[in-house]
Amino acid sequence: MGLRWTSPLLLLGLLGTAVAQKHCQKPQTKSELREGVTFAFASPIARVPLVAADSPELAAVREAIERKYNSWNAESECPIAGEFVSEVDDNDFFFFQQMRLYDAGEATFLEARNATTAAIVAAWRADWLQAVRDYLGAALGHSTRADDLGELELFVWAGVHEECKWHLRHVHDEALVAGSFYVSTPPGAGALVFDDPRGVLRWPPIQHNRIQHVPEAGELVLFPPWLTHSVQPSCGVGAKPRVVLAFDVVPAGRAANNGDWSVLGEVSHTVPPEATFLASGRPRDEYDRP
Repeated sequence: MGLRWTSPLLLLGLLGTAVAQKHCQKPQTKSELREGVTFAFASPIARVPLVAADSPELAAVREAIERKYNSWNAESECPIAGEFVSEVDDNDFFFFQQMRLYDAGEATFLEARNATTAAIVAAWRADWLQAVRDYLGAALGHSTRADDLGELELFVWAGVHEECKWHLRHVHDEALVAGSFYVSTPPGAGALVFDDPRGVLRWPPIQHNRIQHVPEAGELVLFPPWLTHSVQPSCGVGAKPRVVLAFDVVPAGRAANNGDWSVLGEVSHTVPPEATFLASGRPRDEYDRP
């Protein structure tokens, strides 16, 4: 069984067990609140520019992805019959085809032996993994958990959105970190939308909170796999669709569906004081004063 996307609603049935386990833990003997302001239950999201938007490498990879997307979808009259009926069928079929390659231990179609894009994507992989480690280091602070993760690998797949294609709310419950590298973002490309993860049970006023990011070609976005997210429709994108290389980070050598998505869940309980606050660049201790 390979990596999958899971609707957050499907996870509600597990909450009772999780709560029971939580109450069986040993009593807390030390307060987790610092003097001043504690920023709790944070969701660390990183936006990292990696490649110039007009790079010929992006253009070459975009063309290769579009060719494969069109050829694979032309082979099936009913891409994923019985699983979904929506505007995302073609793109989901494209994902499942790529997942089968990963589960079989084969290279992505972009990195096959004779692929002209192999060297490009291999170099990007190295950059993505370095960015992931930098991201985990920033999110975890000086926690030893970051060093304990060992070697990491990526399950990478391409996504193509055109003709008002969109993507439903979901999480990546079998990954350490989720990432999106944007290959093509023409005018009209759908935004990446993050939902506020707090207050699942009682649906407080924050339930409508959203962070919407209009991506730019050549940038990487990293985020916790448990953070509910979706993609808005890409309408009017013309001849060049919205193209993304998404990936899940998993421990090397571990089965594809055995990633530990709790890593960032544990650390985001409270934000490490050495972290920089949002995009202001101001040290966090400026916000910690009573």
